[in-house]
Amino acid sequence: MLELLRFLIPILVASLVGLVLYVLIRELVRGRQRKAWQKEIERCRALIGQIESLRMEEVLPLANELKKSFPLSLIEQNLDPFRKTATPEVRQKLASLYGHRGVVEHHLKVLQEAKSWTERANAAEKLGEMGHVSSVLPLIAVISNPNEDAEVKSVAVRSLGEIRDERAIEPLLAAL
Repeated sequence: MLELLRFLIPILVASLVGLVLYVLIRELVRGRQRKAWQKEIERCRALIGQIESLRMEEVLPLANELKKSFPLSLIEQNLDPFRKTATPEVRQKLASLYGHRGVVEHHLKVLQEAKSWTERANAAEKLGEMGHVSSVLPLIAVISNPNEDAEVKSVAVRSLGEIRDERAIEPLLAAL
């Protein structure tokens, strides 16, 4: 029995040391990844922050820079809080940016193709928040669809109200 313990103890100690080293290295790598990701977030925010000083025709180059530098989810995550405090002029630039970056198309696709009503409702809500005019006709199609879920229709109605496009007036009245 003593010989067995003499044999097992070094193996257990080596295993524990290996495990501790693995955890330490993993946490070191994760920490570096978090720092790198935080730098990317800050860089993305800085680019988005430039939109206030840009002219409308300068939004496309900004959209292209964002598109080549960052994933869609990061851009959207940083645009959303900025949009909530933006002036109407900046909101118009943001709507253009959303359109150029492909965010609008992504949510339009979800609105039209998702099987889950909650996904479609979330997409409709995002489209209203973004305020891009290309969302108007698909949102009108949602409220005109007799087979669409009532909650999705309700969100689409609110989104059309946020966008404030004249094309939605008759369909909205008909939906009442």
